Amino acid sequence: WHHYFDDMAPMANIDSWGAFWFRTIGVLVLCALNYAFFYYLNFGSWGLGNPHWDHKFLSGESLIWNFWW
Repeated sequence: WHHYFDDMAPMANIDSWGAFWFRTIGVLVLCALNYAFFYYLNFGSWGLGNPHWDHKFLSGESLIWNFWW
């Protein structure tokens, strides 16, 4: 799905280092947004119906642990 950013790259040569970093930063930004959506907006509880998400802040469970259960 990182090829989505090829069409958005402002560089003429999408194989350049600048385009590489544009794609890399774009993917990392989307990862951060997804993490915030799942973890801080509590999508695991209301979207996935996972009751373990209700205790994540109290017991310090991680995002990976909540997905595991």
